[in-house]
Amino acid sequence: MPSSPQYHSHMNSARIAELNDRAVKHLVDAHSRLEEPLLLAIRYKLTEPGIHLFEVLDGLPGEDTDEPLETEFGSSPEVRMIGTLKLALASPRQFRALAQGSSAIAEALKTDGRVEFYVGEGKELAALLGLKNGATRRELGARQKLIDEAGTKLTEPELEDLKKAWT
Repeated sequence: MPSSPQYHSHMNSARIAELNDRAVKHLVDAHSRLEEPLLLAIRYKLTEPGIHLFEVLDGLPGEDTDEPLETEFGSSPEVRMIGTLKLALASPRQFRALAQGSSAIAEALKTDGRVEFYVGEGKELAALLGLKNGATRRELGARQKLIDEAGTKLTEPELEDLKKAWT
């Protein structure tokens, strides 16, 4: 998909938001199946161009006081989006430290962070910033369908956590 400013000016903001919302859902669903378990995904800076996504991964290496690992990606055949993806990654311990501070990213998360996914400890972590699940019932149903289709095997406690998180 073209990423030139001229192309973007011809698309309305609702269409851009729709494409980027789909890209976030695709990313979160894919990341929830990775080897390092995804506990929490928060979209933030909702009014800025592109996608800002913060993910908390269990088992991510680093010290508690390390800043989140930040990286940037462009559109790809697998993930169609308008603008860039700014992805920040942290472990649960790093996220706890971040939530207690006043860094720019912590303030951005607190200002307009929207929880896209959580499981297990992720719900508790989101609550540290006063955030709640922002997904609609239709989105939650679609996510459940994707997990079922992928053949993802969940333990009974994980399944219960998902049911609680997605209702």
